[in-house]
Amino acid sequence: MELASRIIFPATSLDKITVILKQDPILFWRQRLNIKTKFQGYDVATDWMGLRNKNLSRAKKAGMTRIICLGASPTFGWGVSYEDTYSSRLEKLLNRNSKRSFEVINAGEIGYSSYQGLLLLKNEIIKLNPDIITISYGLNDIDKYRFFRSNEASDKELKPLNIYLVGLINAIQQSKFVRVLERLAFTLNHRGSRYFNSSGAAYFLGGTRVSPADYEKNLQEIVNFCFQKGIKLILVKIPVNLPLPNQITEVKNAESRAYLAQGVLNLANHKYETAIKFFLSSKKDNPYLSDAYYYLGVCYEKKGEFQMARLYFMKAREQEAFRCGLEGQRYNNIMEMVANKNKTPFVDIVSVFKTNKEYLFVDQKHDPIHPNAIGHNIIALEIYNTLIKSEFVRLPSR
Repeated sequence: MELASRIIFPATSLDKITVILKQDPILFWRQRLNIKTKFQGYDVATDWMGLRNKNLSRAKKAGMTRIICLGASPTFGWGVSYEDTYSSRLEKLLNRNSKRSFEVINAGEIGYSSYQGLLLLKNEIIKLNPDIITISYGLNDIDKYRFFRSNEASDKELKPLNIYLVGLINAIQQSKFVRVLERLAFTLNHRGSRYFNSSGAAYFLGGTRVSPADYEKNLQEIVNFCFQKGIKLILVKIPVNLPLPNQITEVKNAESRAYLAQGVLNLANHKYETAIKFFLSSKKDNPYLSDAYYYLGVCYEKKGEFQMARLYFMKAREQEAFRCGLEGQRYNNIMEMVANKNKTPFVDIVSVFKTNKEYLFVDQKHDPIHPNAIGHNIIALEIYNTLIKSEFVRLPSR
């Protein structure tokens, strides 16, 4: 069965990602330790902590300034070589221009939210005795999907798992046959809430992994923790390069939500034609409300009109990009507010990218989210300049 699964079922995008991930009892998942593999077209190697570094020592060398870059896949270096990551470039900049010795550690974990980042900082990163930390979270906070334990709960609602159970799960999930069974079970379990004809792509209504209020709280906890430990901190605002919708007035948005609620009520009572009218009115007032399209798909699926259902489910997915683009802007504004309130150095990469005429992301068609090598170089330079300006790093006078 294992051999047949490997031959018959091609690797999914999730399979390719989870090759370098394993479940974790507290942090949900971590990158695997001491691996060497190809990922997104580049060589990826991890150290004894599962981080993407070279020659990371457990103890900080005497006289060395240790900087740790915390973040998600943009920090990890999704779609670029290790040498092109902004942590690697920052280290080269600092050691080239200063007489002191600097070590910049890439602590980017794929798919991490600010909640996971806070736990990682408190449980693991603090043991590395950092002098300076940069923080860049937000991209995954606004998402509704997790690589593991994905359900309608927020990140903070997930409870720690038994360490022995997690070890067993990680061993079992090395089997392709088991992963195929998992996808089948997921599809059957969410057949009433998934995109039409899109196995494994569940649509969860309502909130995100981390709410705006919790995002602010997580950042504030990170600020407070670093202050208590005497660690210097820089917040880094990375672009969420997704399309932004046209502005919707509060009145129209409220009307749209009211129509949506009426539609849901009629859908629950099996009054599909009436529900459709309300959902159409909802999307008319707010054409970016993905839930309205999703419910339209549900209505037509219930009626047996599968072609119409498919169209609306696809439209719901398309509108998610607009929601994430708008939410990304909102969460970045929260980061800036936290930085200003705490007088914490802040790097606005969003504004810098906007003024640059070059294309700064991996692939305009297939990956417009992660910075490319040019983008990473710009991020490194901006952090470097902020380190100098904030006097976290002093260059020798000429």
